[in-house]
Amino acid sequence: MLNDLELKELLRYSRYVTLNQSEPSPDRLAAEQLTQAEQNTIHGLPEEYKPPTYQDALEAATSVLTDVAPHKATPAMSRGKTMINILYDTFNTHGSLQEMPAAEQDFFIGMCRSPLTDGDTARFSAEQIFMILKSKKTLNPEDLMNWLNIKRRIRGYRDCDISTARKIVKKSVNIMQAWELRGLLRCHAEPADLSYDPYTEIA
Repeated sequence: MLNDLELKELLRYSRYVTLNQSEPSPDRLAAEQLTQAEQNTIHGLPEEYKPPTYQDALEAATSVLTDVAPHKATPAMSRGKTMINILYDTFNTHGSLQEMPAAEQDFFIGMCRSPLTDGDTARFSAEQIFMILKSKKTLNPEDLMNWLNIKRRIRGYRDCDISTARKIVKKSVNIMQAWELRGLLRCHAEPADLSYDPYTEIA
């Protein structure tokens, strides 16, 4: 009469033989010494299958959460200085960069194209900076980096790093100062939607 443990081992051995059509030593089965390929066969998996690691599972979960909640920024502690975006209302009077008055549009694009400092090679997308100033009430490098990267990862583009985010914030601050000096600020604007995607370019 077989006890429960012996019956369990016999059934496991029988299943292995049925699936694999070969007979490893019963001692190996009892001692749990099967190779990964043999274990895969027992469970009806391809021999080359490798079980996911904890890190694999963590990355998969993060990817799924990003897909189902693309509006949620990656959790991060904002360490840089946070600036108030004084152009938020002003830029929300325009549905897009192209709807900005010609003189203001030319001035804005010129500022986006100019280097931050002499010899600096960073390039800025005018449409990206317009969308940032239209969408973000405050500007913080870490927060901006996370905000941009959530959108860029969904579209399959490379990440924006913290150095680039700092330069974008600095360029935005320069534009805010210039707009204020020219007396071009407007208040209490209703936001309008954009029909283009400004996230495909990185400075």
